[in-house]
Amino acid sequence: MNNEEKEISNAIQTLSTFKFSSYDIEITNFVKDNVLDYLDNKNKNIRKAAAKAGCLLCAKKGKYSLISKTVMYKILEKFMSVAVSDSEDEIR
Repeated sequence: MNNEEKEISNAIQTLSTFKFSSYDIEITNFVKDNVLDYLDNKNKNIRKAAAKAGCLLCAKKGKYSLISKTVMYKILEKFMSVAVSDSEDEIR
């Protein structure tokens, strides 16, 4: 893994450690528009970081969050696709 790939992986992992409790809608859209793209990366460490960060960021949502169902369906659809088709056991 080259330096750029390490930086991307670290940045995605770091993103999942922040508490964005008052930004549910913005973070969900950010996951949909940015983090999910990395699930298709050729580097397995980046895909793994994106899968973990996406799950953690979406799981932190409040019980009564006003996240669009359409956005959440797109996120879940991508996660399900990766869970079934990724070549790496750790990512599935």
